[in-house]
Amino acid sequence: MLKPSSYPRHSLSRFFSPNPIAWAVGRDIIGRPMVTGPTTAADQPQKSNTRHFPDSVIGGWTLLFEVFKHITTLSTGSIVLLTTFMKDLFTNRAWSWLVGVAFVSFTAATCAAVVTMFFLGLMLSERKLGGKKEHVAEYMIYLTAASFFCGIIALLVFALKNLH
Repeated sequence: MLKPSSYPRHSLSRFFSPNPIAWAVGRDIIGRPMVTGPTTAADQPQKSNTRHFPDSVIGGWTLLFEVFKHITTLSTGSIVLLTTFMKDLFTNRAWSWLVGVAFVSFTAATCAAVVTMFFLGLMLSERKLGGKKEHVAEYMIYLTAASFFCGIIALLVFALKNLH
């Protein structure tokens, strides 16, 4: 009787052997031995606080990247509209300082969104989570959201106060 390791690589005879399961353990679908652990010093896992993320997570991070592209577009559009209509907004209006708050908030949201997209892009290209990049991106996500909503609320309160 042949030893399991002596079966031909692409032959069907391995499936008709007395013990096909023993032969298949540790082999891929066509019978090649699978490497189950590091084989050289270069293959040894390195100790770090980063972790690789699977392909299913890439879609979520890509959608988050797209959200920040939209926030950047909306914030810069609001800045352009505020500067265009600034002379009309500051003539005899109550609480006109809210327009300044909105302007600063939208500027901060735009800058924070650009930094967030930069770090999200780095994390997506490296396919790693953890470390300083993830922490910076997380803080920038919160700063972007807070700045954007602060600008929206400031403009909303200004509009409601000055509604005739």
